[in-house]
Amino acid sequence: FAPERGDVTIGVYDMLGNLVAELTNEAYDPGMYILEFSSEDVAPGTYFLRMTAAGFSTTRTITLVR
Repeated sequence: FAPERGDVTIGVYDMLGNLVAELTNEAYDPGMYILEFSSEDVAPGTYFLRMTAAGFSTTRTITLVR
């Protein structure tokens, strides 16, 4: 099995499941990438970071504190 180019979606969601920020929604080649998220327009609180790529999906909790 060799890694292939694939669609990657990464978004930040609030506690109600609303999309707050879409960090990416495009195709990537295999490898490591760094994406920046500016939280200037986002209120402090708990959010979910969800990544979907090549049939794989993971969700992590993040907390923004000012």
